Amino acid sequence: MADIMTADYPRLARTVAALTQGERDVIALMATVVCEVHPADDRFDWTGFYRVTEPGLLRIGPYQGGHGCLSIPFSRGVCGACATTGQPQIVADVDAFPGHIACASSTRSELVLPVRDRKGHLIAVFDIDSDLPGAFGETDARELAEHPHRLIDIRDPDQPYSAADFRDDALAAIGEIVAAGRVPLLVGGTGLYFRALERGLSPLPQADAVLRNDLAEEAARLGKAHMHERLARLDPVTAARLDRNDSQRVQRALEVIALSGKPLSIQHGEVRSRLPYRVLKLALLPRDRAPLHARIAARFDAMLEVGLVDELRRLRGLASVSADLPSMRAVGYRQGWAYLDGRIGLEQFRLDAIHATRQLAKRQITWLRSELDARLLDPDAAEAPDRLERAVRDFLGS
Repeated sequence: MADIMTADYPRLARTVAALTQGERDVIALMATVVCEVHPADDRFDWTGFYRVTEPGLLRIGPYQGGHGCLSIPFSRGVCGACATTGQPQIVADVDAFPGHIACASSTRSELVLPVRDRKGHLIAVFDIDSDLPGAFGETDARELAEHPHRLIDIRDPDQPYSAADFRDDALAAIGEIVAAGRVPLLVGGTGLYFRALERGLSPLPQADAVLRNDLAEEAARLGKAHMHERLARLDPVTAARLDRNDSQRVQRALEVIALSGKPLSIQHGEVRSRLPYRVLKLALLPRDRAPLHARIAARFDAMLEVGLVDELRRLRGLASVSADLPSMRAVGYRQGWAYLDGRIGLEQFRLDAIHATRQLAKRQITWLRSELDARLLDPDAAEAPDRLERAVRDFLGS
């Protein structure tokens, strides 16, 4: 499709944000989005919203293009499937889609996204039709559905990325967002990186490639237990904090000692530069973890469905990527590598990855409980959206 215009999604997001700032009327917001999105891409033959007007029924809202269906039940078509499942629908061939409704004879492929209000209730679906087969992909769905994100896809898998790197990049991104008159949201991630951003980092020495390679060779020759015991002799405080199997952090602690002559535990107590902004911490901690576990499983199944295994195969084919890289030891990737090695089957890969994700969630919940200045919310509680909105309004002073 090199000969047709495709949407510049970051620019489109900035334009829509500027045009809709402060607007609360839903129809006005929908009309503005359609007006900007429809002419932005030559693939878009019909662009519009179908609103939830009563249980189980969608009715046409603001749109551009030819005539659309006046109403669509949840039980029919791509729009109905999106409303029923609450998940984006990417359909390469609408004629092959079960229960397809032919609102326009020219439609060949379709992308439909769920639209929710601030309380998470489905209020509409956003429907884009194309007269080209297979016109839409995951990138279109992700860019149209999400809020603008920063610090995604900024490193290749073989490139290191430390907490200090993250802090520098995050501070730069936050500064740009604040300068534009908007409020940045810090979402997800790990406790270590958030703490580094909020509280600052001690001025540790930069990584030394030669020394790091020597330590890696020593670990391969003598084992993880030996490296941890060596650290315990030089810096017992840090060794007690680190698991002996956490070879990356154990070797970094040894590297810091070799380069600076001081234990890491002492350097952590030195003067740091704290985050120069006020922060509202909101921790979503479910009382009942069963729904959380169900969402974890559903999310991983969705990752498999959209090509996680193919992505892993592609990464394994790169000469610069190996199983011992920090990026490949991430949850899901580590278990997938074992599957592609033939050590486990596909179903075991799925079960192992879901279990590892649940363990990660448990550790994150424990860490969040330790943040004494965080407001704890049960995301599944009926009152959670109202409590969240009040907290944000109080923080922003409105």
